[in-house]
Order: sequence, then C-alpha cells, then structure tokens
Amino acid sequence: MDQTVNIPTTGGVTEDAEFKRFSQQRALEFLPELEKLFAAGDKYALMQAISQCALYDLVLPRWAAEAFLEGYYSVLNLRSASWDEAFGRPYKKGFHLDKAKVRRSARLEVFLAVGRIRAREPNTPIDDHLFERVGQECNVGRSLANQLYYEHKRYADSLLPPDS
Repeated sequence: MDQTVNIPTTGGVTEDAEFKRFSQQRALEFLPELEKLFAAGDKYALMQAISQCALYDLVLPRWAAEAFLEGYYSVLNLRSASWDEAFGRPYKKGFHLDKAKVRRSARLEVFLAVGRIRAREPNTPIDDHLFERVGQECNVGRSLANQLYYEHKRYADSLLPPDS
C-alpha cells in the first residue's frame, strides 16, 4: 500500500529553490527559540521543532532528538501512560476542535474576500466599511471579519522575507 504524507504548502511555491532556501533559513533561525520555549516547559515546542526539520529537510537538533527519545522511551518503558503524558496535550482542556476548524477556514475566506474586492476596486481602503462588506459575504460580523483578516495577514506576512 502506498503511503503519502500531506505536507502543507503555500500553493506549490515550496518547489521553488529560492523559497526553499529562505524557508530552511527561517526554520534554522526559529529552532533556538523553540529550544528556549521547550526548556521553559512548552512541550509543544518539541513537536514544532520536529515538524520544521521534517518539512525543510533539516537535521533534528540534539536537544530535540534527546527530548523526543526521552518521551518515546518513557511510553515504551511504561513510565508514561500515554503520548499526551510524555509529550503534552496538543490542546488545552476545554479547547473546541470544531470551532477552531471553522475559525481557521473563515480566516482564510475573509482574507481572500478582502483581496478579491481590492483587486476589483484598488482604491478601496481597508476599513470598517470593507469589513462590513466582507462580513456579509462570508457570513461573519464586521468586527470578526476585521479580526480574522489581521490574524491571517500576520500569518501570511510571517512567511515573507524580512525585506518584503
């Protein structure tokens, strides 16, 4: 049976060599921050480090390899009762997965709607009136449209080179 892994991309640009080099450099720069977060008790930082290394063909740093093996062997050798105990829960208690999925989807929908309107009407300012229109189009309120747009914009901007 053929096994495939669904690796998130940014619309196919991950095949571009320059973008790949840039992404690898960003990941390398991010790994020390993840190490600090992990040392401060953020177990999710380990999973982020493993993800970055797998996604961008990087060697797993020693701290992450040791932390992973410690958690893995704690389950294997019955010192931990679950993967959550060894590596931490992926979401805090009370987290609603379905609501988060809807929000993530709406965030992109709002961002794209703003882009479509501004492509048709380039002089349209990004203001409450625009978010009112986008909110109606995406079935969310004006204030939520504003929030979702800027959440996605921050995420999208984080993918660009610093001088962009």
